Amino acid sequence: MDEDTTAEPVSWYAIEPGWKVITLDGAPVGSVDEVQSDEELDIFHGLSVRVGIGRLPREVPSELVSAIEEGTITVAILADEIGTLPSPAD
Repeated sequence: MDEDTTAEPVSWYAIEPGWKVITLDGAPVGSVDEVQSDEELDIFHGLSVRVGIGRLPREVPSELVSAIEEGTITVAILADEIGTLPSPAD
């Protein structure tokens, strides 16, 4: 009895703080802190993601968001590249 555990894609409107963020290689790197968007204009700019032990925020532009599934965001980088993303102050 194989269960289908594949999550269905969802809209960026459904993203909530606390959702898990993983990389293309499947490594969990943090959690969503904030969705950056203009809902009136229906524009998704990206995410602020809390990363690592210190929970430092990193900015993930929308073009690096490769999949949005209920509770999980996949970003189009590898785990060792997460530190190359800008922080909000950059």
